[in-house]
Amino acid sequence: MSAVPTADAFRAAAGRFASGVTVVAARRGGATTAKTVSAFSSLSLDPPLVGAAIGGRSPLVDTLRAGGGFGISVLRHDQHAVSDWFATAADRRSGPAPAAFVAPVREDAPVLDSCLSWFGCRVAEVVPAGDHVIVVGRVLAVGTGEAEAGGAGGAGGAGGPLIHHAGRYHAVSSHPDVPPGALPMSTVRPVPVRPLLAPADPPLGVLDGDRYRASLDDGRNVWLDGERVDVARHPAFAPTVDELARQLDRQHDPALRDLLTVPEPHSGLRTARGYHPPRDLDDLRALRAAAEHWLRESWGQHGRSPVFMSTIAVGLLDFAGRLEHNGAGHGENARAWYHHVARNDLVLTHALGDPQIDRSASVAENPDHALRIVERRDDGGLVVRGAKQLTTLAPYAHEVLVYLSASFAGREAEEFVVWFALPIATPGLQILAREPLGTGGHGHAHPFGQRFDEQDAMLFFDDVEVPADRVFLLRDGALALEGLGRINAWSQYVGQIRYRERLRTLLAIGTLVADAIGVAGFRNIQEDLGRLASYVEILDHFLDAGEATARVTDGGLLAPGPTPAAAIWSAEVASSALRIVRGIGQSGILMQPTEGDLANPELRPFLDRYMGGREIGPAEKSRLFRLAWDLTADSFGQRQDLYEVVHRGDVARNRINLFRRHDQRELLDRLRSLIAEPLPEAGR
Repeated sequence: MSAVPTADAFRAAAGRFASGVTVVAARRGGATTAKTVSAFSSLSLDPPLVGAAIGGRSPLVDTLRAGGGFGISVLRHDQHAVSDWFATAADRRSGPAPAAFVAPVREDAPVLDSCLSWFGCRVAEVVPAGDHVIVVGRVLAVGTGEAEAGGAGGAGGAGGPLIHHAGRYHAVSSHPDVPPGALPMSTVRPVPVRPLLAPADPPLGVLDGDRYRASLDDGRNVWLDGERVDVARHPAFAPTVDELARQLDRQHDPALRDLLTVPEPHSGLRTARGYHPPRDLDDLRALRAAAEHWLRESWGQHGRSPVFMSTIAVGLLDFAGRLEHNGAGHGENARAWYHHVARNDLVLTHALGDPQIDRSASVAENPDHALRIVERRDDGGLVVRGAKQLTTLAPYAHEVLVYLSASFAGREAEEFVVWFALPIATPGLQILAREPLGTGGHGHAHPFGQRFDEQDAMLFFDDVEVPADRVFLLRDGALALEGLGRINAWSQYVGQIRYRERLRTLLAIGTLVADAIGVAGFRNIQEDLGRLASYVEILDHFLDAGEATARVTDGGLLAPGPTPAAAIWSAEVASSALRIVRGIGQSGILMQPTEGDLANPELRPFLDRYMGGREIGPAEKSRLFRLAWDLTADSFGQRQDLYEVVHRGDVARNRINLFRRHDQRELLDRLRSLIAEPLPEAGR
């Protein structure tokens, strides 16, 4: 016996321990890295954990240290060639691999398409252990299968395991009392823990208009004026549905395909650019280009454009690691939900605010004043009750992401702190729509309001069940507040692109109105239009600043640098932009003929004589001024103005937070040093 064993003695003693043989594999960026591993063990049943020891110099170690998923395949007795091939260093392997990989659970967790059993896992921990590392995996699903006669196991092959003992392979029968073929191949047995969210059908990829319209017929409870409505067909909603469908169809235009969509490396599908996680500056600028196209199509009026909301799903994916610390499975739920909505290109909305009942009252004492958890199920699911106010796009969306604004994250009772996502058609979820805008009668056109009114709705949760795999955060107000900024890092960037396009539209309309009535050369008009032009260019600088200060998050993505001053400034100038256009058009914005008036032969001579403009006829002038009316004075324009203020949060709080974060230490120290001594007098 040796007190300090040599390496050979240690290896010989350990080799007397008989073990099974596995292949551990992970896929990142379309490339699969795999290694034969015999030091494998189940570690825990609740939660289900497995462990594998891997040589520290294996390329697989670096892959696993980055987090994500991995698969473990247990080899059959006849798969010694598979074991040898993956035990060989990648640069010394010859010929094709003797086995292929599939991804039954998640794309980054491949397993062999033929094996004794498999485990689909995500990395829970990577622990250094001398010249090896031990990777601990949280098991998401397992599969078992025995080689059938004449199948992959060879003629009459029994489904026993491959055993490694004393440097040689051995085989035993794994089911001596079960005849070969009695257990079907790939019999999947999900682990009895939180299920991974996955649709029953395979993902469909980039959405188009027809699929979008059909998807709205899902039994959702949308109410308008006391009646449940069919969103796709109701005259108050159909124009907006048609506009969204038109924009979604553009993703399938061959000339726009590479601008608006991107191939997903794992599924083989193309997904919308907004759903693509940016990993470098090129990705970030590609998102900007796609967003500019989307938002140009809506003239900057779609605040909850699909390209905006999809980036919040990316933010949730990026924050998943932090969510996992909030509760086992919460991060994985976030990742699974992201993949579900991205691979199906779902239209999203989000709900953050409480109903306005009595903001001076405590929600702990008045629980109906905020959404809350009323029951926690044994399987990790929840039952929630309450309401969310002003959920933009809700009637038109597929899913709602529920979380908390900065004003409400720091709750005094933990049952009010919750993040989750649900389909809009979830039983017990009622959607009350506000008055539709842009649908007035009497022939007066509402060119922007009719097409781009996104709707703002109240959501009522009448003891709604939230499945365990759709829960992302519980109880932790501090994490909810941190997460608010993290998951909106890209949406704030896209929001600035949207507001820039809205300002460009107002500037162009103001310019044409000034030309139409012959005031374009007036000094005060040029000054006002110059002010609008400066607004556009200031936003250009904010966007460039976000790119110049972009940083890699702890989730591994590249996020634009925060520009909180942009949100404050945008809210401050929003109303002045409308006043400039109204000030140019004056009363002409208020009084213009309709198309019916223009078509009337009795009226038309008066219109030609008295309602034309400078080098513009009454028809073109009236349509131009209707655009100005719709954007600056009608109910749609006023709603858009209010939106610019409220959707960025409490402006006063934002100013205070900006002041508190602004680093003045160096200058304050210099000034304190200056006033610590008598100031020099003039002339002395």
